[in-house]
Amino acid sequence: MFILVLLVGNLLAQASWAEETDSSWVTITESSNTVWQGKKLSGHLTRVDGKKNAGYVYVYQVKDKQKDTYEFGQVVVLLDTCRKGYGYLFYNDMQGKFTGKDEFVRYGKTVADNLGSMACTSWDNSTGKISHAENGDKWQLVVTATQSRNEYSILPDTVRRRTFGGKPAIAALLSLKDVQADTTTYNEYVMATADCQRGYGTIRTLNFDGAVREQYDVALNGSSVIAAIADTLCKKM
Repeated sequence: MFILVLLVGNLLAQASWAEETDSSWVTITESSNTVWQGKKLSGHLTRVDGKKNAGYVYVYQVKDKQKDTYEFGQVVVLLDTCRKGYGYLFYNDMQGKFTGKDEFVRYGKTVADNLGSMACTSWDNSTGKISHAENGDKWQLVVTATQSRNEYSILPDTVRRRTFGGKPAIAALLSLKDVQADTTTYNEYVMATADCQRGYGTIRTLNFDGAVREQYDVALNGSSVIAAIADTLCKKM
């Protein structure tokens, strides 16, 4: 669905498209239960936490397919997130009051991915510059869980060296595709460089704020899902 986002991203910002259709809304993405649309010409830069032009905002409507009802609000994405390629998507009401947030990855396939990518692509089109290049959504499968068949994949261009807990570490973004629920969630995995080098230690999952969600003791070349993830991460050093 990210192809659709790329094709219509500038509809939210550029008036030249307004006369091509009678509709004031363009479909961004949909799920089995909902259809999400953006309002044309509603996209613009916005102030975030007192910082001028730090985010991009547009108006959306979401249709509940079963109830045939609509809800309205605003989507806000930080421009720094557009440059990084992943982060949070914020929802506001029509008065600009925060109502919730979702994690998203640019060019991903979830509803949140498409909503966030729309904001970033619209911003890019308004500036004529590319804040974060599309890389073919090149997720690499790391491991498939034996019983659940859930799939864990790594996004190679997010691999980076960083400091965690005051020590050098290696980190990367991974996705978890829950096959039964048909959902995709994201975590950043981080492991100390010293643990990679000695072949065992602790691997942690972080949310997009950098807070620890889970941590696991692990040995490289082990037989578990988490060992396979640690192996892959350490090999990226």
